[in-house]
Amino acid sequence: GAGGAASQCFDLMRNGSYNGAMEAATAVRLVALLRYALVLDAGRGGAPEEVFYEDRPLQLVGLIWLVTFGLGVYLGRGTPA
Repeated sequence: GAGGAASQCFDLMRNGSYNGAMEAATAVRLVALLRYALVLDAGRGGAPEEVFYEDRPLQLVGLIWLVTFGLGVYLGRGTPA
């Protein structure tokens, strides 16, 4: 959830391996959660995996998250832990 994502960011900052891409990945996770809530509110929801397979905007947000998280991992390599 959002609390776990915030905790993860604080741990990264404290350990010195923080970079902006990880913060962006956390923001994208929040957008995905809000999109899922919007789909559920519209009455088109079900199991999360079913919503993900059918909702193109949610798939796009998932792809953006994958890229930003991967970039954050890549940029975080070589920094002191």
